[in-house]
Amino acid sequence: MRAKHILWRSSLFFFLLIILEALAGTPGRAQPQPHNVAPNHGPVIPDMISIFFGGPGSGTVSMRARNLVQIDCTSDCTKTVGSISLPTEVTLTAAPASGSSFFGWGGACSARTPACTLTLSRATRVIAYFGSAFRMVSAGQSHTCALRPTGTVTCWGRNDDGELGTGSTNSSVTIGTATGIAGAVAIAAGSSHTCALIVGGSVMCWGVNSYGQVGTWTFGADVGRPTAVPGITDAVAVTAGGFHSCVIHAGGTASCWGANNHGQLGDGTTSYSSGPVAVNLAVAGPLSRIAAGGFHTCGIIAANSRVVCWGANNVGELGIASRADTATPAVMVVTGGDPGCAGTITPGCTHPATPAPIMALTMVKAIAASNGGGQEFHSVALDASGLDWGWGNNNDGEINPTIGGEQDAGQRGIIPAPTSTFTKIAAGAAHTCILSPSIGIFCRGDNHFGQSGPTPNLITPAAAVPLTAGAVEVAAGALHTCAVTPAPPFGTIMCWGDNDNGQATSMPTPTTIVPLPVTVPLP
Repeated sequence: MRAKHILWRSSLFFFLLIILEALAGTPGRAQPQPHNVAPNHGPVIPDMISIFFGGPGSGTVSMRARNLVQIDCTSDCTKTVGSISLPTEVTLTAAPASGSSFFGWGGACSARTPACTLTLSRATRVIAYFGSAFRMVSAGQSHTCALRPTGTVTCWGRNDDGELGTGSTNSSVTIGTATGIAGAVAIAAGSSHTCALIVGGSVMCWGVNSYGQVGTWTFGADVGRPTAVPGITDAVAVTAGGFHSCVIHAGGTASCWGANNHGQLGDGTTSYSSGPVAVNLAVAGPLSRIAAGGFHTCGIIAANSRVVCWGANNVGELGIASRADTATPAVMVVTGGDPGCAGTITPGCTHPATPAPIMALTMVKAIAASNGGGQEFHSVALDASGLDWGWGNNNDGEINPTIGGEQDAGQRGIIPAPTSTFTKIAAGAAHTCILSPSIGIFCRGDNHFGQSGPTPNLITPAAAVPLTAGAVEVAAGALHTCAVTPAPPFGTIMCWGDNDNGQATSMPTPTTIVPLPVTVPLP
C-alpha cells in the first residue's frame, strides 16, 4: 500500500509540473502558435487610398487587386482597401468619359499613361487629371488663349502686359505659343493675365502683375513668360479674375492671390498678397468648382452643391441678399419663384413669380463670374436640371432681360429653348452665354460689340448663335465670346464680338466688330 501511495503522489507531481510549464512557458521549449494568428511578415495596418480628380474633364478611376476592395470612383473618394501586410503593389486605371481625355497623374502617381502602378502606404493620395478631348478656350478682357490636347497653350490679342506668354509685350493678331508650358490640362484668362493648370498639380501664370495676380511673391513687374506659382503642388482647378487668381487643391481646400481690396481672396482680410493665401472655408467646407470675377469669387460646395461667394458686392454679385462686401465665403441664396412671368405661366416659367422665402440654391453643377469692363459685375450658375440662375448687375439683361435692375439674390434666367438641356455657362463683362450641345449657344445682355450674337436672347423661344450647333465649350471675354465645336481631329474654335486687338479672330478685320462667329486659324 505504501508503494502504491508513493507512485500516486509521484504521478500527481509530474502532472502538476506539466500543467505549470504549459501555463508559464518553459525556456527552451517551443510553444504552439494559436491557429488563427498569422506569421508576422511586416506591419499590418488598415490601408487607405484617396483618389482626387483634377481638370475640367471627367472619367473613372478603377483598382482591381486580389484580396483588396475593388474601386470604381467617378469623383473624389477615399477607400479603405483592407488590412494588408505592407508594402503592397497595386495598379490604378483611368478611363475618360465621352468628350474627355486622360492627361496624367499627380500625387503618389507620376505617370502620363492611364495605368499607374504604385506601392500603397498608410495614406496614399493620387490625383487623376482629365481634360477635354478637344481644344479648350478661355477669353480675357482683350486676349484669348487656347489649350491643345497635347498640353501646350497658344494665345492671341492684346499683349501690352505679356498676357500672351510669348516672352514679349507686343500685341499679336497672329497666334503665338506660350513658352515653357507642357502638360497643361486647363487654362484661365483673367483681365490681363493668364494661368494654366499643369498635370501633377502645379500652376503657371503670366501677364500683368501690378497686384501680385501672377503669384510670384512680388508686386509690380509684368511677367511675360509662364512662371510657376511657388507652393502650389496639388491643384485640381484654376481660375483667373480681374486682378486675382485662385486654385482648388486636392481635397477641396482653396488658395488665392493678388488684389484683395474687397476681400476677394477670401482669407478674412483685405490685404493684397502676391502669393497664395488660404481661403477661409470654415462655413463652406471643401469646394468642387471655383470662378474668379472682377473683384469677387464664387465656388460650389462639394458636399451639397450649394454656391458660396466672397469679395465685392456693390451690385449684389455675391447673391447673399445684401450689398455688403464679405472677406470670407457666404452662402448665395435665391428668392424663389420664376422671375419675369408677370403673374402668369408662360413658356419657360413653371409657376408665376410670387413672393417666396429666401433659400439656398442647391444642386449647382457649373458657375461663372464676370470680369473686365467697369465696376459692375454679375455671377451665373447652372443647376442639375439645366436651368440657369444669375445675380448681380442686370442693367443690360445679362441675368434676365425681362426684369432689369440689380439683383441681390439669385434669379432664374429666361429659358431660350424650353426643350433643350444646357450644360455650360459663361459670363462676360455684361453678357451671359449658355450652351446646349444639341442646339447651340444662346447669349443675352450687352451687345454693343456683337458679343451676344446677331440675335441676342431677349425673348423665349430664341435663336442660337449661328454655326454653334454641337458646340462643346463656351467662353466669354469682356466684350467677345468664343466657342469650340467638335470638328475632327481636335475641334474648331470660333469667336465673335469685339476685335479691336484681334482677340476674336487672331487676324485684322475691316471693322472692330465681328457680328458672326469666325473660325480662328489655329496651327
